[in-house]
Amino acid sequence: MINGLDHLCGEGVLQDGGVIGHLYLPGDYGENALEGSRFVANQLGMSVSARPVAKNAAEQITALKAAKAQVVVLTATEAQTRQAVAARVRLERAVPGARGRLRPDDRGRLDP
Repeated sequence: MINGLDHLCGEGVLQDGGVIGHLYLPGDYGENALEGSRFVANQLGMSVSARPVAKNAAEQITALKAAKAQVVVLTATEAQTRQAVAARVRLERAVPGARGRLRPDDRGRLDP
């Protein structure tokens, strides 16, 4: 997690004062990764908006977008990851004029 977020900082995707959105699986796996996100945020003057993975990924993605998350990182199962991506796509279709279509080169950004 730390290396991935550091890479996003180096690419200019994450910037000082930014917000890292993190959807995580409750338990050691997800919470350890969340600690990595918090470490990076603390070291680089950012904050973390975290949500445990739940059945309604649309609510979680909406909350992270409202928190102005520049990126969303996931520590979840394959099925939960699919749900989160599908929720992101559905939310874009539900909002006229929504930006930031998912592309193969997408870096997980949530455009305002």
